[in-house]
Amino acid sequence: MRGRIKGLAVVSSAALLLAGGVTTAVVANAATAPVLLSRGKPVTASSTGGTQFAAKNAVDGNSATRWASAAGKDPSWIYVDLGATAHITRVRLQWDKSCAVSYRIETSADHATWTSIFSTTKGMGGVEDLTTLSGTGRYVRMFGIKRCRADATHGYSLQEFDVYGNLGGSGDKTPPTKPGTPVVSAVTSDSVTVHFGASTDNVGVTAYDILANGAVSGTVDGKTLTGTASGLASDTDYSITVVARDAAGNKSTASDPVTAHTAKGSGGGGNPYGDPHLVSMFDGKDLNGWTSSQSGLWAAQNGVIHGNGTARGWLYYNTNVGTFRWIFNVRQLPNTGKGHAPTVLIWGTNNPVRDALSAIQFQPPNGGHWDYRPGKNTGGGSEFKTFTHTKIDPKNWAQCEIIGNMSTGVARMACCPLPSASNTATCKGVEVLDFMDKTAGRVGLLALQVHNSGLHDEYKNLFVESPVVQSPGQFITG
Repeated sequence: MRGRIKGLAVVSSAALLLAGGVTTAVVANAATAPVLLSRGKPVTASSTGGTQFAAKNAVDGNSATRWASAAGKDPSWIYVDLGATAHITRVRLQWDKSCAVSYRIETSADHATWTSIFSTTKGMGGVEDLTTLSGTGRYVRMFGIKRCRADATHGYSLQEFDVYGNLGGSGDKTPPTKPGTPVVSAVTSDSVTVHFGASTDNVGVTAYDILANGAVSGTVDGKTLTGTASGLASDTDYSITVVARDAAGNKSTASDPVTAHTAKGSGGGGNPYGDPHLVSMFDGKDLNGWTSSQSGLWAAQNGVIHGNGTARGWLYYNTNVGTFRWIFNVRQLPNTGKGHAPTVLIWGTNNPVRDALSAIQFQPPNGGHWDYRPGKNTGGGSEFKTFTHTKIDPKNWAQCEIIGNMSTGVARMACCPLPSASNTATCKGVEVLDFMDKTAGRVGLLALQVHNSGLHDEYKNLFVESPVVQSPGQFITG
């Protein structure tokens, strides 16, 4: 949410002039738009890559010059001294090629204690214009956590570091109300994702901070009610709370806490694919974060989601997705069931609840399919395209990746047989099935389906990436 700028007409009694019985009011505009505060101000950095890459280059207004940190160092930072306390509403970062994938924007009154007003793990480089900020401080810092050029010969580099706002802060002193208690949506070895109830404010909530054990570990804008605390230690208990902020920098009381335990680390961002943007959907211990069509249908046992074979039904992930990447391992236990392949569902809905969530069905690992949307309930025609491939034995563990684009209604699946039952084993996926129907794309549910009673399907190593997907339309396992 952008900081609100109000034009306020102020009439002073001393400015009333009487002339020939006519009263004339002299009107002044008491509000000012955010201004560029950082140009030419003193700058300090954690390091520089040489005298030609001094920190002052980031605030000189010349994009031909730049600040560069020393190579190969995470974290690294740069901060500007605005000279007086200001209310910060916008920061514009113009990166050189050595940008940040993960970073925070922070404010401070004394350049010793810092408050995060923005954080991301999906930095894109180029020009990143952050226009939904709200914070107060004399010092503003870019704190780089992970470089986009992670080799030892590159660091961080900013051509311009522009800070906008107003000196002196705001007259609004009313804080937002306490946000609703967060609910855990997903956990990885270094992050916890939660959703929570909205806060209210007399002007408007501009941001929510996600705190882990009292430290700000993630920030989302005031319209977003789900967020991620990142950069956490693996295999550790965390108390997660949420704090709301308004445009004047007022903070709410922290929400009631929820406790989460991060997964044990396995490298590569907590998953075997080396992609830090993937979020774990299952911790191997319980089915928290999932909803079943009936009790007793599924169980978490021996580190897998196990289908008990009691009845036809489904188990859906509690976080809706639109454009997504979904990776999982799947097998069907031998000598069980009626011979139907394992089945998963995408873009499903539970309002109202219909058979198979009115979803599109993919049958891993070999590419069978079905369309359960109202008025359809068929195997589909030109909507589906199957690819010739070496048949994969569904009785052994296979790896599958499904990528879906909500705007185009295109979903594709690539699968491959795993060389072993190892939790960290991966394989090179081969495309086995495509689906395309623009009317099917929507924000909806991902689900595991038991097609018939008697089937014992199992899933593990489930990860999802949404709503921002790195390299959309491309398999990362292929």
